[in-house]
Amino acid sequence: MSPGMKFRRSCNSCNTTFFAEDRKAPYCPKCAKKKAAVPIEAPKPINKPSSFPATNQDKPFVKPNSTSTTKQSFSVQKKFIKPKSKPRLARQPKTGILTDELREKIIAAYHQYKITIDSPKKLHSQISQELWVKPKLVADTITQLRKQEKASQEHCSLSEKDRERVLELYLKLINENIRPVEGRRNHIANQLSLPHQEVILAVREWSNQIMGQLSREQLFLIEKEYWDIITNENNHRFSDLPKVISERLKFASHQQVFRWLDQLHDNTKLIKVPDLPLEQQQQLIEAYQQYLSQSTPPEKALHTTLSKVFGVKPLQVHKTLCDYRCQKKPS
Repeated sequence: MSPGMKFRRSCNSCNTTFFAEDRKAPYCPKCAKKKAAVPIEAPKPINKPSSFPATNQDKPFVKPNSTSTTKQSFSVQKKFIKPKSKPRLARQPKTGILTDELREKIIAAYHQYKITIDSPKKLHSQISQELWVKPKLVADTITQLRKQEKASQEHCSLSEKDRERVLELYLKLINENIRPVEGRRNHIANQLSLPHQEVILAVREWSNQIMGQLSREQLFLIEKEYWDIITNENNHRFSDLPKVISERLKFASHQQVFRWLDQLHDNTKLIKVPDLPLEQQQQLIEAYQQYLSQSTPPEKALHTTLSKVFGVKPLQVHKTLCDYRCQKKPS
């Protein structure tokens, strides 16, 4: 307390405001004389350190509460006891590159969980989480595996000679862009006097053998390259495009490109599908053009994705886009 400091007090007797050197003085000098009160000696001044500035008025004295003190001490003690949380290390994103080793792990996990997990979505999620790979990569690997298993269960019983005749005629129909009314497989079966089912199996085995080696991303790149050529280059015939695309992309053979382009323009099974209104057809075509401008295909099939967006059936989307491709197809 600085020497000569006085405190503002209120007299307990007459309620008069007065100033006294004793901050606890109960009476003013007048009332103190009347009551013959002995004034309390002012305490000796205490020299505070220079770091504490002098104040004109002390803060009111508050009696500490035992409960609040306990809580405060407990909270302070708890604060010091609580260990500091270690920063979490950022986990690497799920891999999206399929290697031979990863394919074997996915197939092994598929055989392990397919008996206990009925839902394909839950199965893919379980394998994706366990191996830390993208669910789409798991789904594509399992789909390809199931196709191979299904193909291995059904074998074509035709002789090698008959099989070669079937494929030779089938490739001729593809290269010349001929689609008989009854269908290519039925046309070949009738022309060669062979069982229809055996012809179907022969073509299916050949198609799975050459097309099963391509992923959805590779088929998407073939389709993008095809549209880029027919949009920006007008000096190619349709029959020459498979060879041109195959040489540019490097990962697909001439037959693989030809087979995929043929499937993109196959509308023989869509004749009975009802047409959509012209306005909705134009919206689908614009969405298809936007799809071709992307770097990767959507997670689900194109027809399924667009059918949910526009509220139509996937076959109607298929027919609209297939008709559009056939209209833009070069001669």
